[in-house]
Amino acid sequence: MTQPLIFSLGSNLGDRMANLLFGRMRLEEEFGPVNAASFILENAAFGVADHPPYLNQILCFQFFQDIHKVLKITNGIEAESGRIGKGLLVPRTLDIDIIGAGNLVINQSTLIVPHKSMHLRRFVLEPLCDILPDWEHPVLKKTASQLLSELIKSEKGEIILE
Repeated sequence: MTQPLIFSLGSNLGDRMANLLFGRMRLEEEFGPVNAASFILENAAFGVADHPPYLNQILCFQFFQDIHKVLKITNGIEAESGRIGKGLLVPRTLDIDIIGAGNLVINQSTLIVPHKSMHLRRFVLEPLCDILPDWEHPVLKKTASQLLSELIKSEKGEIILE
């Protein structure tokens, strides 16, 4: 797989597993069969103590050329799942983030690829390493495995020498 289109799916409202399965089914309808699917990880809501825990998963598809159309499709799937509004630190029936799209780099107000915080989120990196440990972040020039290792070290307060 030369140019992966990588999504992070998350759900912490309603039937979380059904929401992830719905997201996968709809993504496959739009982008064809999934090339790789990670394990499903349960974790506490990021940055908020009183929200229900999330289920998270990484799905990988063959790269789709029009990334703005990809964003429009994923926003539509989120809305179909019952998600209301966007925003940081709000519970969601389904959240679909574009983690990466080949070696594409976009930094616009409506779209940032690769995902701007993916390298700081263990719930993204652990499942990503399950299926694509050698995927290289096109900006940071580090593999998913390297990013996870650095994140784990920083969480433990270890010194990271570059």
